[in-house]
Amino acid sequence: MSCTETSGILNWLPTYFNRAKGIDFERLGYPLAIIFTAGIVGIALMAYLGNKLQRRALLASIGFALAGVFVYIASSVNQLAILVLCFVLAVFCESAYGAQEYALVQRLLPSHRAGAGTGLYNGLSMLFGGVGGSLIPGSIVAVTGSFDAAIFSIVAGALLAAFVMLLLARVLRY
Repeated sequence: MSCTETSGILNWLPTYFNRAKGIDFERLGYPLAIIFTAGIVGIALMAYLGNKLQRRALLASIGFALAGVFVYIASSVNQLAILVLCFVLAVFCESAYGAQEYALVQRLLPSHRAGAGTGLYNGLSMLFGGVGGSLIPGSIVAVTGSFDAAIFSIVAGALLAAFVMLLLARVLRY
């Protein structure tokens, strides 16, 4: 899920800013750098919180839910500073899952299968998440011509992921 949401947001964010929000590519250097940096900072902070709180699935659920909210808010604004702030917060919050995903996978698997299972998870998440994260919003834009519809698919995906992680948190108490 993380790969899908991150790909959905980051892979076509410059095009979204340009075509949907009318922002020239020349003005996007610093704003995009700030958004990408938020993901790096988010991974570090959320990994720390996951280790400290030992509530990884719950943290991931909250992160996905907040990411969906901030992406939704971003879809309704046009001012560059507010748009960047919304995406900074969305990417930062989504990082809550990225920081927890391998620990969650390893928690779910027997210790003698953790290495193979983690490798399988990584491959499948890259294949389906990486491709799907760009393909789904891109296909929606191609069919409808609407970047707003594509961004709502990312919101829906984030909220669905939040729900799944909440269920996992309840089952694992983790």
